[in-house]
Amino acid sequence: EIKALPAYDFAVLFTAADLQKGIYDKVKHLDISILVNNAVYAEAKPFEELSLSQVHQMMAYNCYTVTLLTKLFLENFKARWAAKKIRSLIVNTSAGASIAPMPYLQMFSATKIFCNYLTEGLGFELAEFGIDVMGIKSFGLQPEDKEETRLLDSKTRLIPRESLYKQLMGVTATQ
Repeated sequence: EIKALPAYDFAVLFTAADLQKGIYDKVKHLDISILVNNAVYAEAKPFEELSLSQVHQMMAYNCYTVTLLTKLFLENFKARWAAKKIRSLIVNTSAGASIAPMPYLQMFSATKIFCNYLTEGLGFELAEFGIDVMGIKSFGLQPEDKEETRLLDSKTRLIPRESLYKQLMGVTATQ
């Protein structure tokens, strides 16, 4: 049974103390069964052009936050299993950019590979405690709207247009 619970946006919380005080302490009393780590920060530019702040933000959003939130909720999930034999789920979002090296997105790609390995390893470690861990690799599409496309950085041309993707996948307009 899935019940609607409040969603939280934790984009500005980067330290362990921030995450614990800003998130976990506010919800630890709830019987939460699903944790969705959907943090994403990407910059499409050559690595040498990334600022130190951008590198830090990608690591913080895409790796650190996912790891710390998982760690914070782990004991609650284990306790649910021990007391009630009720399973819990951790969902970590990754990206299609994690399946191969991506010029101009290599820093982002590397952080999402981290998420993949963390997810796979935890899936094995936590199974005995009734905790399922799954990863979702999403892929991006360029918008068809000409005005939106004009605003996109030239590096995003590595991403297929929606119409081409649908054509290649055999999807019709009515599907």
